[in-house]
Amino acid sequence: MTARFALIPTLIIVMGVTGTVAIAAPAIAPETVAPGSATHAVVAGIEDRWVDIRYVMTDSGERLAAARALRKETAALMANNPANLEFKFWHAMVLLLEAEYKRELGSLRFVREAKRLFEEIEAEDSGLLEGRIHTGLAMLYSGVPGWPIAFGDDGKAEAHFKQALAISPAGQEANYLYADYLLSKKKHAEAIRYFEIALHAPIRADHARAEQFRRKEIEHDLAITRAALKR
Repeated sequence: MTARFALIPTLIIVMGVTGTVAIAAPAIAPETVAPGSATHAVVAGIEDRWVDIRYVMTDSGERLAAARALRKETAALMANNPANLEFKFWHAMVLLLEAEYKRELGSLRFVREAKRLFEEIEAEDSGLLEGRIHTGLAMLYSGVPGWPIAFGDDGKAEAHFKQALAISPAGQEANYLYADYLLSKKKHAEAIRYFEIALHAPIRADHARAEQFRRKEIEHDLAITRAALKR
C-alpha cells in the first residue's frame, strides 16, 4: 500500500499504546514527557486511537467521524498546553488523518494548518520524536500538488527526508516513507534498498502495535517493488 494518494498524504508514522483522551483536558507541563508522566499517558492515548482509525477501522464514515472527534480533542489539548510540542505534533497528525478520509479539495486547509504546526515545531526542536517533524514535512511536500494549487515541492521533500534519515538512519519510519517516495519517482532499485532497511528495523517495545502494522505494509510494498523491477 502506498503511503500517498492524489491530494492528501497518508502519514503512516504512528505508534500504538492504549489509553483515552478527554476533551476538557487540564494543562500539563511541557517538560513532563518521560514514560509514566501525565503527558506520556495522554499522548499514548492519542496514538492508540490514531492507530485504530488508520489500521483497524474499515468503514469510511466511521473513520471520518472518529478522526473528527479526535481532532476536536487534540485541538483542546493544544489550546490548554500551548508549549507542549508533542500535543501540537499530534494535532497536526490528526488534521491530516481527517483530511485523508474527507478526500475533498476543502481538506487542503487542514493540510496547510498541519504544515504550519510542523514548521513551528521544527523551529523549536527539529529533532523531536526521532525526526518525525521532517518525515511529516517531507510527506506533505511530496504528497500535495505544487503551485498554484498548493505547496508541493520535490526538492524540499527530498531535503526533509534526508534530514529525517540523518536523525534516524536505521529507523523503520524514515526509511519506509523515503522508499515509498522513491517508488513514486520510479526509482525501484533505490526504493528496495530503503524498504529493506525499514523491514529489518527492530520493533520497539513501546511502539510495537503500529510498527507491526507498518511492517506488514513494508513486506507488501517490497514484494511488489521487487516484482516490478524484474519485469
